[in-house]
Amino acid sequence: MEQFKKLLEADLTPQEARRALLDKMKLSRAEIAKEADASESLVGYVLRGLPGTDTKTAAIREVISKRTGVPVNVLFPEAS
Repeated sequence: MEQFKKLLEADLTPQEARRALLDKMKLSRAEIAKEADASESLVGYVLRGLPGTDTKTAAIREVISKRTGVPVNVLFPEAS
């Protein structure tokens, strides 16, 4: 979580900070999609800030949160 906060403090948008965090952790869209039972393209939309609240987008957010250790509401403020 500290890594993500530092990225936000570096004047990155939440979208840029999410991507940077996933890059640092070497967590790919394919891994997230497989674990969330979703498509890689949907993972990309969620990472860009798709505000959807359906079960697939929620599952993707949960997987990313679980794998990064950053709460969903911090990672995805637009979804709150």
